[in-house]
Amino acid sequence: MVVLLLLAVVVWAVAVPTWVSAAGTSVLTGTVQVHVPGTRAAPGMVGAALALAAAGAALALAGRVGRWVVMAVVLLCGVVVAWSAVALLADPGPVARQAVAAATGVDHLVGTPRTTAAPWAAMLVAAIVVVCGAALGRASARWSVTSGRHEPAPARAATERDVATMPPEARAVVGQSQDPTSARTATAAPERALPPSQPAPGERSDAPGARSDEPDERADWDALTRGEDPT
Repeated sequence: MVVLLLLAVVVWAVAVPTWVSAAGTSVLTGTVQVHVPGTRAAPGMVGAALALAAAGAALALAGRVGRWVVMAVVLLCGVVVAWSAVALLADPGPVARQAVAAATGVDHLVGTPRTTAAPWAAMLVAAIVVVCGAALGRASARWSVTSGRHEPAPARAATERDVATMPPEARAVVGQSQDPTSARTATAAPERALPPSQPAPGERSDAPGARSDEPDERADWDALTRGEDPT
């Protein structure tokens, strides 16, 4: 990702300097020297720099298939940079005439337009981009898949340490849920779940003689909720 972002900066830096120098003349302005930067002489350079920056950002989020798409984009950017430089070196006349026409109003050139070393540097950068794109394809095959550390963990049974820290009521419930015979025992003998003379936990017994010496905090809270005085 860092390499692709650096390549985007390099492509932009190569496109900023002057690519073509030419001279034009007219009756009103006389002889005028024009200097055409790469951003005007080869607009594809700007698009390639932006595409490389986007590919570098996408590489951080892309999966296995997305990495091949990024590699294809990088290779295409290298081809665009190379084609822009080769086309200008082959015939800088159209670009020079457009620049002279914008400066003087006529597209008459004085002498032969000259190219600088920037297009040759762009061809070198294009070769580096293509090599990096091919290396990206080979390197991405060895990258690990996306981590699943943030995926929801499967439910697990309570360990002995967890059960030891639970209150007695919760410990009894966990013991029943982990005991495969608890469901069959409760189904086969529901009448033995609680003695008939003892109320269920959290309930107050109205039967005479069923009072307990230990206070029932849950029953007291239930009484307070109903507006009664538990004392």
